[in-house]
Amino acid sequence: MSDFLNKNNHIGDLSIELDKLMEVINNSDTGFNVKQETYHKNASYAKKYWELKYMIEKLESDRYIYRTDIFKGDIKANDDWSYKLTLDGVLFLENGGYKNRNKKVRLNNTWVVVKIIANIINAVSIMSIAFLSYMVSKDTKLKDDKIELQEREIGRLTSKLDTHKYKIHNNSIKDSSNTDGNK
Repeated sequence: MSDFLNKNNHIGDLSIELDKLMEVINNSDTGFNVKQETYHKNASYAKKYWELKYMIEKLESDRYIYRTDIFKGDIKANDDWSYKLTLDGVLFLENGGYKNRNKKVRLNNTWVVVKIIANIINAVSIMSIAFLSYMVSKDTKLKDDKIELQEREIGRLTSKLDTHKYKIHNNSIKDSSNTDGNK
């Protein structure tokens, strides 16, 4: 495996390499010729052919570059072409390129994580409030039930007391009538 892949397996480093390649293509008046750039020592962007191939494929699939055939006179050179930036590629590069896009993606991902955490905290707090409300309601119901039982007991005892008062009153009336009759 090449140093390129080992060194650039991190997305940030690959973004820098793609941005550099786009700048080289953008600065080339005649276009970026892959064969010329990879085989000549004095090339403006020297990489191994297959490394450039993957990077070129990525830029093409993102529609930031397009391929043009190279003609030598009126004859098209076989398997020889150059690349130029599309308008989207120029605008993308002016807006910071892959490095800036990946930075925005990381910021967006961070924002999504922050929103998820906030939603989880919100859900937990709502569940906690609901649980506390349930417990307060349950406690209040138990107190209400206890008060109702006490009120029933008071009512029962009051009724008993009234019955006893009535009996005592009736007995005192009988006793007074008996004592009046014995005299």
